Amino acid sequence: MAETAILLTTCNGEAYIEELLASLEKQTLQDFICYIHDDGSSDRTAALVRAFAEKRRRFVIVEGPPTGSASANFLFLMRRIQDEQYVMFCDQDDVWKPEKAEITLQEMKRHDDGKTPAVVFTDLTVADAGLREIAPSYMAYEKRNPEAVDLRHLLKRNVAPGCTMLLNRPLLELSLAHEELLKRAMFDWGVMLLASACGTVYYLDRQTLFYRQHASNEVGARKRSGLRYALEELGETVSGKKARYIRENLTLERDFAGLLLDAAGADNPNRPFLEELAHIGEKGKLSRVRFYLRSGLIDRNFRKIWRALFV
Repeated sequence: MAETAILLTTCNGEAYIEELLASLEKQTLQDFICYIHDDGSSDRTAALVRAFAEKRRRFVIVEGPPTGSASANFLFLMRRIQDEQYVMFCDQDDVWKPEKAEITLQEMKRHDDGKTPAVVFTDLTVADAGLREIAPSYMAYEKRNPEAVDLRHLLKRNVAPGCTMLLNRPLLELSLAHEELLKRAMFDWGVMLLASACGTVYYLDRQTLFYRQHASNEVGARKRSGLRYALEELGETVSGKKARYIRENLTLERDFAGLLLDAAGADNPNRPFLEELAHIGEKGKLSRVRFYLRSGLIDRNFRKIWRALFV
């Protein structure tokens, strides 16, 4: 039995899959099993993966019908993990740096007590389709604060790319027990919310993989500075897209709070906040805005406050 499971989801990724598999094989940590499920590829991806796995016992093909999305595919694989104590997620088009699995696991073991749900995540290097560096740090490029992992911040925005995360067994089991949250959010966002609400989150300030940007990315990096970004922001504000986004986010936060309440025990310190947020729609408009401001779920910005009145 291996200590760590790496979950690899694939779909029409023949252009990059062999490079990714080679980077997994070169990991300095060798005590792992890589579970792979293809989501109905119409190209040569499944054949390439099968040919690779047939010659290597640490790479296991998991049979099953297509799930329809990368997020659903990861959840499918999470249900099929055997006795491994730690879990990592792997995208088909990235390239792992050789020490990725080892240093992330070492960081987890510095904190893991075997009982508390916990996750470790890292930074990564943003690269183009040919693996030429676009930005040395994803966190800086996307203007994400990796220290903003308290529940209030995470409800607004996930800061952890799933491809950098490592979960311990208690968090895996908690996630599977509350998989509706992982379906409602992206799976990695749901995992981070559960860890923040019911356990612990740790950040390792290392770039552990090359995050390849290309035309087919399901989720990609976006530079959040410069004139182009400012013009896009202005266009979204003028068109009303920004207002819709804020309203949708506040609605999602309520839904997430209701789902997290099922996971939070009676003595969980986050429970009063979650209960108030889950039932905030029952309060008057001004009471809602006061709560949003007090909890930090919206900024002290007139336009955001005005929009929150209608959610």
